[in-house]
Amino acid sequence: MKTYLVDDEIYSTDVLRVLLEKYCPQVEIVAIFNHAEQALKAIQAEPPQLLFLDIDMPRLDGFELLNQCTPFDFKVIFTTAYNQYALKAFRFNALDYLLKPVDKNELITAVAKAQNPKIEQMTAVQMLTKNTCPERIALPIANELIFVEVSDIIHAISEGSYISIFLKNQAKPIILTKSLRELEEVLNNPHFSESIIRI
Repeated sequence: MKTYLVDDEIYSTDVLRVLLEKYCPQVEIVAIFNHAEQALKAIQAEPPQLLFLDIDMPRLDGFELLNQCTPFDFKVIFTTAYNQYALKAFRFNALDYLLKPVDKNELITAVAKAQNPKIEQMTAVQMLTKNTCPERIALPIANELIFVEVSDIIHAISEGSYISIFLKNQAKPIILTKSLRELEEVLNNPHFSESIIRI
């Protein structure tokens, strides 16, 4: 399958490329784009058969990119660090919605869907159920994203515009310049606020 990878983070496309080459040799990666605008031009000129697409990108997000390609007949698998876009992804007829860091087994299943038309695309309910309570989340630290297991979060301390997150087996907390509301939305866990100490 002629495949494009689109993600503004070079690290993410590197990891996805390695996983696909190792576990999904049937996928032919013909282009990797770290700028959505370049990807759009390439897709409009020569559409792929399969597109792995990040959502939260500067200047042109994944949904807007697809809007500008409409109508399209290639298959789309979203790869994102955030779970709140699942329902919207379904509206774009996404085959699957993979949370970063991408799990190899979920990746293999998603590629199988792209290959076999008899395997139904994920329903909206499945997408929402699959991603309602993420096992891992991406925390923005400086100029990079750090992925942590939600189960490793012990508690957090909110101090104005800063949040200190304490993890198991880690002496120093992770410091975020993120509001408490934003963090709770990312976690999408109604019980997490009980672990917050507000100062």
